[in-house]
Amino acid sequence: MSDRAPAYLVVFVETAAMRWHVAAIDQAGRPLPLLQSEAGDLNEYRGQPSDEQVSFLRHRLAGALQRGCERLYFRKMKAAHFLIFVDAPLPHTDDGVTQRLAEHFVQWMVNPPATFLTLAPPAESAAPSAVRLVAGELPASIELPAPIESLLDDAIAELATAFDKPECWELMVPPQKSKD
Repeated sequence: MSDRAPAYLVVFVETAAMRWHVAAIDQAGRPLPLLQSEAGDLNEYRGQPSDEQVSFLRHRLAGALQRGCERLYFRKMKAAHFLIFVDAPLPHTDDGVTQRLAEHFVQWMVNPPATFLTLAPPAESAAPSAVRLVAGELPASIELPAPIESLLDDAIAELATAFDKPECWELMVPPQKSKD
């Protein structure tokens, strides 16, 4: 039995800046910013064939999840569920790339499981939740102080205010490619 507290590990893709953020949501429903990539970190998929786009995004986001799990370990927490958010449709992709990416994570990540979500467009913001399910199921695996939909709305809104505050995040700089 583990002495680590379960938490949701969230990867949030900010499409305007083409960067990702990794955060945790603890058992009390508090978001905890962990990691942030540089702006433009996800640009490399642009102009690639559909399969290459999915492959690049899958590997980049899986790396973000892995680093997030490492950061949770040192905080005496463990991921009970992965939540992957995209704030808008991924730009410059072929049709179906977002759906294929979402289905891949849900099928590939089983322990802990993954859920892929998007934020509802502004026209749908009158809905009870701004979160829209793309693939997987909303988790019910850890005890939380509020329904998961409400918790996610609140946590994502709070995290979004920290996106442009570098002091809240550990910046992940990719290794420089050699120019042989």
